[in-house]
Amino acid sequence: MGKRRSDEELAAIASKYNVLKDFFTNEYSVYRTIRNRGLFDKLCGHMKRESRPDMSDEDLAEIALRYDDLKEFRTRDSKTYAIIQQRGLLDKLCGHMKRRIREDLSENDLAAIASCYNNLKEFRETEPVTLQIIYKRGLFKKLCGHMKREVRSNMSDEDLAEIASRYDVLKDFREKETSVYTIICARDLLDKLCGHMERERRPTMSEEDLAEIVSHYHSLKEFREKEPSVYSVIQQRRLMGKMCAHMQREMRSDMSEEDLANIASQYDVLKDFRTIDNAAYSAICKRGLFDKLCGHMKRSCRILSDDVLEEIALKYHTRLEFVEADSSAYSTACKRGIIEKICRHMERLSTPIGYWTKELCHEKALDYDSRLEFQNGSPKAYAAALRNGWLDDICDHMIPKGNWFKRKIYVFTFSDGYAYVGLAQDPKDRYRAHISGKGRSPIFPHIKKTGATFEFKILTDWIDKDVAGKVEDDYINLYAAEGWKMLNKAKGGSLGATAKIYTHKRLKCEVEKYEFIDDFRKSSPRFYKYVKRHNLLDKYCAKMRFRKAPMGYWTLEHAIAVIPKCESREELHKKYAQAYNVLNNAHLLEKYYPNNSSKVKWTLEKSLSIIPLCNSRKELQTRFVRAYQVLLKAGVLDDYFPSKWKPFSTDEKISIIISCKTRMELHNRHRTVYDWASKNNLLNKYFPQKKTFSK
Repeated sequence: MGKRRSDEELAAIASKYNVLKDFFTNEYSVYRTIRNRGLFDKLCGHMKRESRPDMSDEDLAEIALRYDDLKEFRTRDSKTYAIIQQRGLLDKLCGHMKRRIREDLSENDLAAIASCYNNLKEFRETEPVTLQIIYKRGLFKKLCGHMKREVRSNMSDEDLAEIASRYDVLKDFREKETSVYTIICARDLLDKLCGHMERERRPTMSEEDLAEIVSHYHSLKEFREKEPSVYSVIQQRRLMGKMCAHMQREMRSDMSEEDLANIASQYDVLKDFRTIDNAAYSAICKRGLFDKLCGHMKRSCRILSDDVLEEIALKYHTRLEFVEADSSAYSTACKRGIIEKICRHMERLSTPIGYWTKELCHEKALDYDSRLEFQNGSPKAYAAALRNGWLDDICDHMIPKGNWFKRKIYVFTFSDGYAYVGLAQDPKDRYRAHISGKGRSPIFPHIKKTGATFEFKILTDWIDKDVAGKVEDDYINLYAAEGWKMLNKAKGGSLGATAKIYTHKRLKCEVEKYEFIDDFRKSSPRFYKYVKRHNLLDKYCAKMRFRKAPMGYWTLEHAIAVIPKCESREELHKKYAQAYNVLNNAHLLEKYYPNNSSKVKWTLEKSLSIIPLCNSRKELQTRFVRAYQVLLKAGVLDDYFPSKWKPFSTDEKISIIISCKTRMELHNRHRTVYDWASKNNLLNKYFPQKKTFSK
């Protein structure tokens, strides 16, 4: 291995050259070292670069004749190669050179090619195949990290307008300047900067225009790739069979009848054939050879005639049962239009369209006292009335249960000269609360103390909640002026009691459903936000734990606190892995778990003593994992448990390939042999394909 050169030695070598090309040609290893260390601009900044774009075709041909290998030409004179490629002269001037398959390039070869470029766009345009290989191997950051990217997002509107003015067709602009087009769309400048461009409006094309475009193609694959918008329009209008019938389909459709028969003979069940080799199945159906080539296959489908469908329908009492039990028969009956005929004996669970008239909805509404009861008791009638605007007409007799935005004023008058004025969003519910003693009502204690009789009266209709408090205060003053002794302790004006959602009992019941705070937060977000907002997490969630502790939680104190909950290291590692890591890093595991009998050192002798306890290699691997690893590393596993699998030799692989009739058979039966043949380019030799050529 050569001695590593210092930066001073590299600088001394680079200072001998004034032309970059000479330095690159004569001192390639030094050039690569400078590139890898990021010293190119520092050590090679004084060198001259050649300006090749002004060279004539004769000069380019003269330079190209010096090389016999395309890779060598591309590596040593990349600028000339790029100019030849840009002018479309690659086949003319480099036809005599040997070409290598780019997939065989090593990482060093790719690095040498990539080092010739400082601009990513130039590299992408000049070496698209090399860039694609770099992408596939995941070497982009490593090999192309030194290249400059164009940052188009910082361009001004004037720069965008200048680029857009070079194009007359929107499609060309979108394909060649994708990044600029994207920025223009993001800034909402498309109509302003691209208004002069011609736009293709394919969806509104007539059938004659579509047919004219389709007539230029003889291969469906070529048509789909070159005219995707026309292809999608034809698909949407369902004109594929009419307009693309003359086109050649790829692969299976070009196979002969004998080839299709050979493929079909490999299957005994029609469903397997249709699933595994759908292309051959489609080709057979299109050629009308289904009965001839697939007659021997078993079919899992039933033959559903009208009489059979009627017999099946007689087994069920409702359509819902029919659909759930035999959906294929039901859908077949629907497609044939006989569903009403065969289901005439069934009970209808759903009402037909137009059943709920205004009279029927009104008749149903009379059975209920409120809209809420009407909605819960007859949802379909309620929905029909709401949809048709009949709800206000048929619900005139109903008494509202309550209102969030309006209040009613009520009064209790007692026989002993006392009175109480209040307001409520649901007067009936508030009346029941008063006489039962719920809340802080003075009504129930007064009745219990004096035994006086009372009268309950609603004084007003619905009043807006913003003025209801003032009206209540006026009524309190009015009754006091008339000589009544008022039981109202506080001044009027509050909007009355509303239902409390987050009670202690309800919060406790909700919290008890969860073991982890994460689940509580995700499944009951409203309760979690209420508890957190009112600083009640310690009160209600003290017994909960985090599924994953937040960052920074596992300090040494927290880790020591969970030690009493675990009896062994294994239990601690399983339940609290992060706490285990903290204690291990602090070297405290031996202090709290000194006798760690579960940790066994599996030596080779101890592993060999375990072998009589196991009957197979699989059992040894399952029961004694560490012993299995020791024996495998020592290379003695095959002595005690010989492997049944042996790799195929080259002759055996070729004999297997010859025994298979088609590529599909080889792929399905011997996948490893198929991959080996594909890698060594033997598939075309033993299974030649028939190629299609488009005119």
